[in-house]
Amino acid sequence: GGAFVLGALLLSALSVLAVLGWRRGGWARLAALAWAWWLLGQAATILIFLSDHVMEHRVYLSVAVPAVFAGWVLVRVAGALPSWGRGPLLAALASAAALRCGARSADYRSSWALWREVVRDSPSKAGARLNLGQAYDVDMGDPIRAVLQYSKGLPRANPAFRAMIINNVGNIQMAQRRYAEAVETFTLALREDPRHPDIRMNRALGLSLSGRAAEGEAELRAVVAERPGHAPSRRALARILMDRNVLPEAAALLKQSLALDPDHASAYVEVAELEMRLGQAASALAVLEAGTRRC
Repeated sequence: GGAFVLGALLLSALSVLAVLGWRRGGWARLAALAWAWWLLGQAATILIFLSDHVMEHRVYLSVAVPAVFAGWVLVRVAGALPSWGRGPLLAALASAAALRCGARSADYRSSWALWREVVRDSPSKAGARLNLGQAYDVDMGDPIRAVLQYSKGLPRANPAFRAMIINNVGNIQMAQRRYAEAVETFTLALREDPRHPDIRMNRALGLSLSGRAAEGEAELRAVVAERPGHAPSRRALARILMDRNVLPEAAALLKQSLALDPDHASAYVEVAELEMRLGQAASALAVLEAGTRRC
């Protein structure tokens, strides 16, 4: 939206200033080199994000100063070369830099690989432990190592991170069908962050699956009322209502969740299944076609 446009305009303006600084020479040229190095780091991040869905920005600021100095030396060396040699030298160096950037990006084929290195470099970062634990659980299917990372990150975490770490342990218990234990774990997480909608939703699902469906439904209705823009809680409430065969309200909730989050592919399937159960075959087909076009 507007923030993206503003950021794009700012980057464009700074890039123009960098070009002008390069043409001016001296310290302005060094500033232009520093700006180019920063853009290179951002470009590498974008490439990693698009290919591997890894959301950690790695700009390598610690080597920006020697990189700028090396660039300055390169400019002096290139200037001392005959004109016919400058182009091949710069092309070779640019190719080497591109290959190195690609190799570095290849190091992070998964969030697990990236966060493992972050934890190795900064073992006291609770957020990194949280993300590595999630990677072990979701990407690697290794809940034991996930819980180990959570336990190491918990003592150093602030309340928000503690809440999410404990919540993730509850998610592992849910996957293992230890629903009663999961409810207790989610309750502990809510002591750190009492209003977090995802944790409240997870606790409500745990209540429902542990035989306390009425309590789970009441909690989810409260979350939906307090956080009307939270699409996952609407989907969760719809699932509970489907189990109770309250199909029209469940269908309405799923459609509302799609309006809030139209890129959630499985919600289209759930809506279509409900429409079929309600005898609305044409509507179910239309929903699936819409999901195919969107997702």
